[in-house]
Amino acid sequence: MKKRILLLMVILCSTLAGVKTLPVYAAEQVHTVEYVEHYDTQRTTETSCSIFVETVCPKGFQKNTYVLMQDELGKMYRISCSAENEYASRIYLSAGKYTITEVAVYEDDEQEYPFVVTIRKVELSDNENATLSFPLRDYEQIKEDMGEDNQKSERQEIFSDTHMFETGLLGITMQGGSLLFYEVEHRGMGAGTMEVSGYAKGDYDVVVKIVKTGVIGEAVFQISLDGGNTYIGKDIVADSSKIGDAGLTLYFKTEADTVEFVEGNEY
Repeated sequence: MKKRILLLMVILCSTLAGVKTLPVYAAEQVHTVEYVEHYDTQRTTETSCSIFVETVCPKGFQKNTYVLMQDELGKMYRISCSAENEYASRIYLSAGKYTITEVAVYEDDEQEYPFVVTIRKVELSDNENATLSFPLRDYEQIKEDMGEDNQKSERQEIFSDTHMFETGLLGITMQGGSLLFYEVEHRGMGAGTMEVSGYAKGDYDVVVKIVKTGVIGEAVFQISLDGGNTYIGKDIVADSSKIGDAGLTLYFKTEADTVEFVEGNEY
């Protein structure tokens, strides 16, 4: 009997020794983070607060920036600050606590342009607003490298009482100070108006389309340079917005702060 048990144990051990161990792999988990964009928020009974955000960059920097925030439930918010809007944006939020998780330049994977972030926590009460400002860490050096001291500001102010002159070009007039203004055709029932000035650097067929109804600072627009065939991103309707490096600036106007730009309208 003992010999039989011993023989069975030997056979069992031999069998186990011949079993190959299968490798075990951990399932790869892909986490997709969804952001609430600043232009998708507006002041409502639920979102009674707002945060004005600016990233301080030298004039002519021309690289768009963003700020990421997270609420207490882990929901992520992204505020894009474009060069066209002088690196400033506003987002509407509900009362609560928020954490600044990142301030950066788009597509700056090497973090060549870091920001100084001294505020990480923001707490808002009902109907309370806040302002956040984040300067580039090497602002002065970047400014010097760009030779900004030798550049004139491209910002041009509109003076409604300045005499306008004909240029001989269809739809283009000239301000007393030689600033060109381009004729705008408005399609739609909204009461908001828009003017365009500057020195176009190309032959553009500009179409500005309102994609979200709201007053100045809330409404959202898209822009096309080819007559509406393709559109470039989205941005907040502001008093003035530069069109990238096209050499043109848009000026949005209303007769009262409560007048809205209406979705579907085109200029």
